[in-house]
Amino acid sequence: MGTERLKKTAWFIGNILAGYVLAVLVAALTTIFILLLTVAATNYGPGPAGNELLMIVMIAIFLTGAFAWPGFILTLLGAYYFMQSSITYFCICGVMTAGLALLLFSGLTGMPNMWHVFFGGAAGGFVYAIFHQRFFNWPVPSKS
Repeated sequence: MGTERLKKTAWFIGNILAGYVLAVLVAALTTIFILLLTVAATNYGPGPAGNELLMIVMIAIFLTGAFAWPGFILTLLGAYYFMQSSITYFCICGVMTAGLALLLFSGLTGMPNMWHVFFGGAAGGFVYAIFHQRFFNWPVPSKS
C-alpha cells in the first residue's frame, strides 16, 4: 500500500517538473525568436550567430527557469483550487507568470524593455496546458 502511494506521488511530482521544464524551454525559445525578429525588422544589423546565439539561448533558458517558478507554483495552486485545466487558463497564467518573473528580474537589473517576454509566457502556458491535459486527470466540476 505504501509503495503504490509513493509511486503515484513520484509520478505526480515528476510530471509537474517535466511540464515545467517543457514550458520553460518553449517560453525561452519563443522569447528569443520574437527578440530576433524584432532585431531583424528594425535593421539593427545582423543578429547574433553561432556561439553567441547558443549562449543567448542558454542564458535565456536559465533565467526563465530561475524566475518563473513562483508564478508556476501559483498557477498550479490556482488550477487545483479552481479545478482548471483549460488552455485559456494556462495561457493567461503564463502571461501573468512572465510579468511576475519580469518584476523579480527587474529587482536585480532595473526594469528592462522586454515586452516580448509576455509572448513567451503565453507560449509556455499553452504548451503546459496541453501537457497538463494529457497527463493529469483532475476532476472537473459538473455544470448542474
